[in-house]
Amino acid sequence: MDGVVELEQCPVYAGRLAPGGALALAADEVDDAEWVGWAEFSADVLAGTRAVSTWCREQVPQLVALGSDPDRWPEADNRLLPPAARL
Repeated sequence: MDGVVELEQCPVYAGRLAPGGALALAADEVDDAEWVGWAEFSADVLAGTRAVSTWCREQVPQLVALGSDPDRWPEADNRLLPPAARL
């Protein structure tokens, strides 16, 4: 190790799309997107059958611990979020 230490903050955001709405993805930043329910997504990540980033693979178990329904997860204390994520 070269002495470099990182403190990764990976906020998880939840959003809703109005019926009939569409996502506006920045093509220079997003290669692909798909709708996947939380149960399927988390099960695939935990089983190692879905290709995700290292950070996602580390965070999914923490999110699973919050419960099976993301709509019931607690919201973060706004004061603890990085400035760009604050309301």
